[in-house]
Amino acid sequence: MRLTLLAAALFALSACAGGEDGHGGSSAPDAATGFITENSIAPESATNTHGDDVLLDDDGRPYGYGLLGARLPDFTAPMVSGGEWSPRRIDSWTIVYVWGLWCDDCIADAPHAAELAALAKAEPGLDFISIHTPPNARRADEAFGRYDSVEAYFEAVGYSYPTVLDIDASLSEMLQIAWTPTYLLVSPDGVVRGFRTDLSVAGDTPVDDFMANVRKVQAATFSEFRPALPDFGFDGVAGITGTTPFTQGSIEVAFSPLIVRAHTESMEGDSYPVFRVIEPGMPPRSRGNLYTIEPDWDRGHVLAVVTRNRGVVGPYDSKVGTSLLGDLPERARQACGPGLEAYADHLVCTVDAGKGARFAWVFAAPDTFEGDFTTASAEIQAKGQLQEMRYLPPSPARMSE
Repeated sequence: MRLTLLAAALFALSACAGGEDGHGGSSAPDAATGFITENSIAPESATNTHGDDVLLDDDGRPYGYGLLGARLPDFTAPMVSGGEWSPRRIDSWTIVYVWGLWCDDCIADAPHAAELAALAKAEPGLDFISIHTPPNARRADEAFGRYDSVEAYFEAVGYSYPTVLDIDASLSEMLQIAWTPTYLLVSPDGVVRGFRTDLSVAGDTPVDDFMANVRKVQAATFSEFRPALPDFGFDGVAGITGTTPFTQGSIEVAFSPLIVRAHTESMEGDSYPVFRVIEPGMPPRSRGNLYTIEPDWDRGHVLAVVTRNRGVVGPYDSKVGTSLLGDLPERARQACGPGLEAYADHLVCTVDAGKGARFAWVFAAPDTFEGDFTTASAEIQAKGQLQEMRYLPPSPARMSE
């Protein structure tokens, strides 16, 4: 179902049902308005209006997309905000929104696009980019409709999103766009994994529904993009030491290509800053931060690297949520004792990790136990469940000795 370049140049963006005629909506009983991850079989009612390979519903929306499953073609184009953009810059999941101010269907979709852009900005591992394009090469001077520019439109509506300018419809031709607006979901390797047309005809919760589809695709392909996790053991993780500055830049360098986000945690009523290390590309609902980086008292250097993530493997193959205190070797079990403050009802097993570093496992009582876990019998304590692992690098003072 590939759209020929000639057909794209002549027809692709005139397919918007809006323009001067108003927002088109969807009247087709078998409308091509869903999110597709593979080119579907078109119903018998589909038409081939333009004489190319694209089958359309009664309103002109395509039942498939020619680049689905293929890499985006390479190009470089100017951005409204200055600078240039190219698909080569894609290194995370990206929503690509193709639209035009000449098209009333796009105007109807613009608030949804703005909401998607805001969600992508707040979500690690997800980006949003829009491509503004004219109706076609012959009508390039009609690109902005009743507005003078994309900037003027954004100023009028009070929101904006990153926008690439397709000056002469050559990008829409290259991207084989058969309907505006079009949304593409592109994976970190630049491959188009999903496609759909306008959200404004997609029910009461179009953005939520679209994001649900994004997460399904991410979950289905996550293993392809999962980075190798750094080892977490007696030598620490990612080369973090007690002299590592507690700054986002130094933590990002240590954990690249993982994502680092500033956050705040609290204990005993006191708040303090931390950095969270997150896997890129992981489905949000199953995404937990891999590590939490805690500062020393002066917040100048790293004090501890903490994990509560069930996917991280520690010394002796220990895993949060799976390992029991009794799984530790005798040396580590002998180093267990009640924790302090927020950990007072836990058993903390802290061992010398060498060169002034320490490693600790934090265990909670078994789910079925009621009472003081820290004074329970050895049999009960052996069934304690691993809740957290901590690496404490040697302090700068000790490292200078």
